[in-house]
Amino acid sequence: MVKPITAEEARGDSTALDYDTLAALANYGERVLADAVVRSKAALSDAVLAYAYAMAATPWGGVTISLATGRPIDRDSGYAVSTGGGVSMSFAASEDTFRDHVIRVASAAGHYVGVFHDDDKSTIDIDPVYVTDFELDAVAVAVARHSTGGVYDFSTGDAVWPPHLAK
Repeated sequence: MVKPITAEEARGDSTALDYDTLAALANYGERVLADAVVRSKAALSDAVLAYAYAMAATPWGGVTISLATGRPIDRDSGYAVSTGGGVSMSFAASEDTFRDHVIRVASAAGHYVGVFHDDDKSTIDIDPVYVTDFELDAVAVAVARHSTGGVYDFSTGDAVWPPHLAK
């Protein structure tokens, strides 16, 4: 199992669980990702990259881009979670730097790229993400991939915090 999220790393209302429960959840999360079949990827247009940059410049703003269509997704339900391997950049980074990072992350990502303006860390985070209708699947992926940034809930715009290892 990937190293569990510790109490010190936990954010929000993260639940404390024992190691065996976290290990089972992480194993389930890895199976969820393994079942997500990657087909072909669409190119990201200049317009989509410019839109993503504008959204990332907005406090707490962001966008999730489908790599199957090359377009931002518009959902009112479901969850998105980082699968790891993302990039954090300063708010002061140029649009060209932003574009380069998005394209690099997209080339390694599965189905989606998430772009998020994190006011707490003063960064723009660009991550490969997994999108699902099921909170359990998203939380399991977060545990499996040590995603301390939380799971994004499209219906509320808030984070669902993955559980951490009990002391």
